[in-house]
Amino acid sequence: MAAVGQEADTLDAEDANPVAKLELVPQAFTGAEDGTEVQLLVRVEGQVYRTSGQRIRAGKAVWLDEHHFTFEAFTWRASLEVQALSLTGGQVLGSTSLEFLSLTPGRWHVLKEKLCGSGRSWSYGPT
Repeated sequence: MAAVGQEADTLDAEDANPVAKLELVPQAFTGAEDGTEVQLLVRVEGQVYRTSGQRIRAGKAVWLDEHHFTFEAFTWRASLEVQALSLTGGQVLGSTSLEFLSLTPGRWHVLKEKLCGSGRSWSYGPT
């Protein structure tokens, strides 16, 4: 996923204007059995997006550029939360979160994260 943060005047600002915008471009998920259909559920504060289901082939599910999500955060205490769901087995394959305060404002971040509760990983970055 690609992520860009925008800096706010203060860390305590909580008003009607967003203090940060985050763009997310999911790219791949690895670690589940071939044939498993995987969907990513992505949340920031009250905003929720879901990717389409992608089948694991050769150990990897890949999303193309059609999944480009933009989130607005109204507090720097916000976090990006991601869950990988098995649409085939109806279970959570793993989850991770990223605190907005850990990001450097105005820079692209390319990250690969291990999901909690599994040896699986997902990645995101500029396309």
